[in-house]
Amino acid sequence: MRYPKSGSNTVAISPATASSNQQIVGVTSGRVFWLRGLSMNNNATTGPLSIKDATVGSTATTPVITIPLVVGSASTPANGNVFTFSAPGIKFSTGVVGMLDASGSVPIGGITAWGYEE
Repeated sequence: MRYPKSGSNTVAISPATASSNQQIVGVTSGRVFWLRGLSMNNNATTGPLSIKDATVGSTATTPVITIPLVVGSASTPANGNVFTFSAPGIKFSTGVVGMLDASGSVPIGGITAWGYEE
């Protein structure tokens, strides 16, 4: 059975340092999460953002996907950083966490992800 699920970061996403992976969506024990979409607020950071299948605060370095961030400006649409993934999506079994591979930060609530668990 599929269970819709979404989430956003409750901690600012910072550059790569030891234990810098911050949760975007938690995965319920015994289930897997299929990431179908991800959006990011425009900000001054150009990224890239590394999304990993790992625990919060881990030092995991192998990304499941790396996403470029667009620098925000008055002429950039609010949905300038929306990514969708074809069915079934990208599989995560531990947790959807993120960190930047470059300098800067993404503020709290700046990243939203959605999909479903099964």
